[in-house]
Amino acid sequence: MASDVSLTQIVTTLEAQLAAHQEKEAFHKEQEALHRQRREDHAAEIATLSRKLEMFKAAISEAADLASRGFPVSPAPPLPDPDEGGKISLTRMVTRVIETKGKDESFGISGITTEVNRRYGPRFRKPVDPRQVSVVLRRMLREGRLRLVRKGGPYRAASYARA
Repeated sequence: MASDVSLTQIVTTLEAQLAAHQEKEAFHKEQEALHRQRREDHAAEIATLSRKLEMFKAAISEAADLASRGFPVSPAPPLPDPDEGGKISLTRMVTRVIETKGKDESFGISGITTEVNRRYGPRFRKPVDPRQVSVVLRRMLREGRLRLVRKGGPYRAASYARA
């Protein structure tokens, strides 16, 4: 083994390596202290969040138990039908449905048709057709008992409101 390297070069190289390792050791020692502090901060936050999460889960469970108990609600009494048993006209049915609407509440043909069929359905052999309701609404508009909120078109039904 031939040695072309002088002793001073070897010493210089070893001193440089020693200085580099000392610098790295100091850096990692500083990082270790920083990481220890951050780990302690995270551990404290984990403890706080775990405690709060358990409290939240307990509150949710208690609320779910309360909600599942139910509350006895008496059904709303059905509205008396003033024309019980007698023959009633479609115009009168539509008028009664419209009277339950607010002054500024807008409504359309399909909503009124659905409500008439729901309220007075058992009286019919077949459900009321929206075209029939449309005729009644247009007649009421002409008579001034309704006002037009939005004009209808080929792809959009008209909207009405009480006058």
